[in-house]
Amino acid sequence: MGKAESKTVANGNINRISSYKTFAITSKFQWKISPKVTMDLNLGFGNTGKFNVSDADGTILKYDNTSRIAIGGTINISLADKLYLVTGLTGVDHGDRNVTDEVGAVIVDTDRTIGVFNIGLLTQL
Repeated sequence: MGKAESKTVANGNINRISSYKTFAITSKFQWKISPKVTMDLNLGFGNTGKFNVSDADGTILKYDNTSRIAIGGTINISLADKLYLVTGLTGVDHGDRNVTDEVGAVIVDTDRTIGVFNIGLLTQL
């Protein structure tokens, strides 16, 4: 993941996030339910590397690496030749990790669960 910046809307402060590495092993299983409908199950395990977040006021937070697991599924419906309606749901949970501030105080970061719902059209060229 490359370095990034984000701007706080309320006060205009800019936060900078250093680049970091991620590692993941994923698998996908697919079942054909009918000639026009398939269902996918996705499972992944990985690691999010260490990174730093610096705030506009000079505060620097150092995030340790953490493990993660992702599980999700999609339903694919054939609407026409090479055109599919795809809808899915994925959940990602990161493990606990230590966050250290610029004076060495450590907190445990535990709230990193993400859910994603998607719906869209897919075509094959």
